[in-house]
Amino acid sequence: MGPSGAGKTSLLEILGNQTVEGEVTGELPDLEAEELAFVTQEDVLEPTSTVLETLLFYAMLRLPPMRSRDYRRRAEEIMGVLGLTPLMDQMVGGSSDLTMMKTLSGGQRRRVSIGCALMIDPKVIMLDEPTSGLDPFTALTVVECLLQLTKNGLTCVCSIHQPRIDIFKKFHQVMFLCQGLAVYAGPPTGDELSAAGFRSILTDRDLTRVNPADLIADWLTVMTDSDLEALAQTYEEKFSQKKIPKVERRKLAGGSEPAAREGPPVLLRFKVLARREFKAKVLTYHSASRIGSMALWGIMFGIPYVKIGYALKSTQSFDRIRGLYAIALFNASLTHNGSPVMEYYVLQSKAEMGKGLYKPLESLIVFFMYDVFIVLVPSGVLLTVEMLLMGSFYDKLDKILYVVTIGVLEHCNFSILLLIISVLIPKNPTGMKLILQATTPIFTGFMIPIDQIVWPVRIFAYLSPLHLTFAGAMNSMFAGQSIECDDSDDPDCEQGDDVLKSYGILDDQPTWYEVIMIAIAMFITYLLIVYYIMRRQYISDQSSKR
Repeated sequence: MGPSGAGKTSLLEILGNQTVEGEVTGELPDLEAEELAFVTQEDVLEPTSTVLETLLFYAMLRLPPMRSRDYRRRAEEIMGVLGLTPLMDQMVGGSSDLTMMKTLSGGQRRRVSIGCALMIDPKVIMLDEPTSGLDPFTALTVVECLLQLTKNGLTCVCSIHQPRIDIFKKFHQVMFLCQGLAVYAGPPTGDELSAAGFRSILTDRDLTRVNPADLIADWLTVMTDSDLEALAQTYEEKFSQKKIPKVERRKLAGGSEPAAREGPPVLLRFKVLARREFKAKVLTYHSASRIGSMALWGIMFGIPYVKIGYALKSTQSFDRIRGLYAIALFNASLTHNGSPVMEYYVLQSKAEMGKGLYKPLESLIVFFMYDVFIVLVPSGVLLTVEMLLMGSFYDKLDKILYVVTIGVLEHCNFSILLLIISVLIPKNPTGMKLILQATTPIFTGFMIPIDQIVWPVRIFAYLSPLHLTFAGAMNSMFAGQSIECDDSDDPDCEQGDDVLKSYGILDDQPTWYEVIMIAIAMFITYLLIVYYIMRRQYISDQSSKR
C-alpha cells in the first residue's frame, strides 16, 4: 500500500517475475515460474467465451495433456472455490463485448481472472490492484475470495490503493511504501502500527471508525524526505530481526494433485487456440451483421450509378471514375472500423503469450485464418454488390471477380497494416492510424496521377493497397474500351486507353494476375514484418524475466 507513485506495481512486477525495465538488485524469492501466478489489473479475457470455456482454455494450455473430463474436473474445482459455478455457462463479456447477451460484472470477471491464474496450482498468487474499478461491495467480495484461498495455504500478495476499513482489517500483513522506500511491514493493527512510527497520527483516534490506511497514506504523501528516510531506516532495523513463519500448503478443495510442470504439445496449443478463435470470430452475431451491413453499404454505394447505364459514354466517364475511387476508398475506410479488434488482439495475445499459453507464430496463423472470414467475406460482398449495380461488367464476370479479388486483398493488407501499428504502438495507436487513413487517398492515383508524383514519394503509391484497387478497377473498366462520344469528330473525345493514360495507369501497367500476385506478396511481406516484431517483443519480454 502507499500513495500514487510509491512503487507498488513496480515491486509487485519484480517479485512476480513480470517484464520490467531497468536494473533489479537484491534477492528474489526462490520460486519456479510455475509456482508463481500473476493477475494484472486489467481482465484480459475472451469476451465471447463462457466462464467454463475460459477456464478450460487455460487448463488445456497450462496443464499437461490429459483426458477431457480431467480438464473439466479441474475447472469445476476452481469454479467451486471461487463461487463461479452458477455462472459457468455465462459469457465473460468485457470492453470488447460482441455477444449481445448477459455477461459478467466487473467483480465476477476479476474472479475468473484469478481462476485462470490458479489453474497451475501455484504456491503464490500476485495481483496488481485487484479491487481497482470495482464498487466497495464488489471489492470486498473479491478480497474475501482471496482470504478463502489463503485458508488452503496459498500465499496471496496484492497491491491496493487505500482500501475501505473492513477490507484493511482482513489483511494478515501489510506493507507501506512511499517514494520507493518500505516504511512498514507487519499486521494492520493499531499497536503494531504505532510501534513502527505512526503513533503521532494514530493516537487519540478511534480505529474502529477511522481507516488507518487513509491516515497513513495521507501522512506519507506530505512527509519531508528526511522524515521519510528516517522512518524507512527504523523499519529496516526492526524488520531485519523478524522471522517469517512457514505455512503448510494444502491442495485446493476438491483434492486434485498439483499440476505437472510441463506444457502441451504445439499441435494441441494450435487446436485449442483455433477452436476459441472460431467461436469468437465466426459464431457471433457480429460476423453475420457485418456481412449483412456490407451488402447494404454496397447497395447504397451502387444505386447512385445505376442510371449511368452499361455503355461507356464520354459524359459519364468521370462519374464512373469517381465511383471506382469511392469504392476503393470506402473499402479501405471500413478496415479502420476494425481497429478496436486489432488493439484488443494485441493486448490479449501479449498477455496470454506472457503466461506461456502459446507462441507468436501460432497466434498469428490462427488470427489470420479466421480473419479471412470476418474481413475478406464482408469485403467481397460489398465489392460484388457495388460493381454489379454500377453495371460496368454485366457481361464480363471475370473482370468483376478480378476487381473483387484486388479489393479483398486491399482490405486484408490494410488490416495487417493496422496490426503493425497496434503492435509497434500498443498504448496509443490511434494517432498513427489516423495519419495512415488521411494520407493513403493521396496516393490512389485519383487526386494526382501517379506519374506526376515526385519519385522518392511515389514509392508510397506503389506500396499502397488503395492504389492497387483503384488502378485495377480502372484498368478493367477502360482498357481497350470504346467510349461513345456525342461528336465522333471531337478531338477531345477520349477513348478508354486515353482515360487510363491521363491517370498515369496504363504505362507499364502489370497484367491482372501480376497485380494479384503483387497484392499477395505485399500481404506476405506485411505478415512477416508483424511476426518479426511480435517475436522480438516476445523474446525481449521472456529475457527480461529472471
